[in-house]
Amino acid sequence: MKKAIIGTILGLSLFGFSASGITTAQASRTSVVRYTNIRDAKVHVAKGTMYTSAKLSKTAHYAKNYKYTTFTKTEQATVKKNGKKAVYQYIKAGKIKGWIWHGYVKNGKASNGVLKYTNIKDTKVHVSKGTLFTTAKLSKVAHYGKNYKSTTFTRTEQAKVRKTDGKTYTYQYIKSNKASGWIWSGYVKAGNAPRSFSSYRAAFQDYIQGTGLASTIYTQNDLQDIAVQLENYGSGWNIDESYNGTQKDLAAFENIYNLFKSRFSSSQRTHFTSMINKTKAEKASSADDNDAIKSDLGQLSNALGEAVAAFK
Repeated sequence: MKKAIIGTILGLSLFGFSASGITTAQASRTSVVRYTNIRDAKVHVAKGTMYTSAKLSKTAHYAKNYKYTTFTKTEQATVKKNGKKAVYQYIKAGKIKGWIWHGYVKNGKASNGVLKYTNIKDTKVHVSKGTLFTTAKLSKVAHYGKNYKSTTFTRTEQAKVRKTDGKTYTYQYIKSNKASGWIWSGYVKAGNAPRSFSSYRAAFQDYIQGTGLASTIYTQNDLQDIAVQLENYGSGWNIDESYNGTQKDLAAFENIYNLFKSRFSSSQRTHFTSMINKTKAEKASSADDNDAIKSDLGQLSNALGEAVAAFK
């Protein structure tokens, strides 16, 4: 009986049948009829299998994993499979490439896809560059961050976005009474926006009226000019010799410190607060002995000037 079974199996093998019932001829029925170069074009896919070669013998990727990737179509092949002809196309995007049935290949770039939305705690933020989009799919520009450097936004939501380069990015939704939109998280900075220069200048000019600083005349076209005016005072220009005069100057410097306080580092804030308090303590000195106060004011003015000059 065993000999009969073995003989039957051997006989089937001779005719091209395997024990699984699939013929050797069937396993090799895929062949490439011809290759054709085609014009390069941007395409995208959402389903189907990508193979390493047009012979379709080995799987490279599954298109469902690259819905948001834009490929370039460069070549096609007519393949004869199980007696029927089909057209496969070669598509590539960086290291992701392969042959896929042409019916799955759609013309045009892939659209960005939102993988996940997340509500986040409302926080004050600001931006100075980047593009704000109307939706997290990034299909339409709403605003440009460079136009809102002095605007404080509220950040309320974020989204994971798969872009057409196949990579995932985090975008955040920010809003204000002037503008709103989705922007890449790397451009979003915590805290209130810095004031515009015009508002700095107006406040600075108001604070220095009637003080020794007002005598160090300098045209204030930018923050660097304000820094120079502070340093000129610190170099001994027009420091008031009277006790009442130095007290006015001290009040002006305290206002100027508060004007720029949000832009100073924590260590700078500690340092300036200490200098101001030390100078205030000199009030115990007599009006005739004003040298200590003048020295402290000069140091404070120089330090403030150097700090403001370092602003970007």
